[in-house]
Amino acid sequence: PAVAGALSALLGELRVTPVLGVGHSAGAGIVSNVATNPRWLKERGLRPSALRCAGPLDTEGFDKPRAEPDELAQWAAPLGNATDYLHRTSATLLVQPGIGLRPVITLVRGTPRRQAIEQGYANALRAAKVPVTTIDARGLTHAEVNSRIGAPGDTVMTPPLVAFLTTCLG
Repeated sequence: PAVAGALSALLGELRVTPVLGVGHSAGAGIVSNVATNPRWLKERGLRPSALRCAGPLDTEGFDKPRAEPDELAQWAAPLGNATDYLHRTSATLLVQPGIGLRPVITLVRGTPRRQAIEQGYANALRAAKVPVTTIDARGLTHAEVNSRIGAPGDTVMTPPLVAFLTTCLG
């Protein structure tokens, strides 16, 4: 929340709109929270539609209450001072119909639990009528999700991201 708040503050100060948000791992959690929790942008005079599109890639943080124990442990230190942080910082639980969020690209990979969390996020967005592109990255590790973007010969991450960003920013 502190990073998301700082990002929102910076966007407000710069009066930058529309914005593209893309993040991997913890960055995906930040991007998804800024995108789905209207509070972060509203406090800076912006609406969710100020985000032209979002790309939160590969995190169990979409639904923290369902995450693996090792994932839960990493959030306890930075977020644990807020008793309800598991719910307040879980983008899947924040998605509401009519949120005004523009297109999102995300992915599915990892353990069955992680895949269910990532697919659950995409499904929640679709139910709220948000256009979603989902990358099937089940053959990649967490590190490969990041390292493959733009890598020569990559056929999993780069083509769908380039297509999405071309449409989003076009």
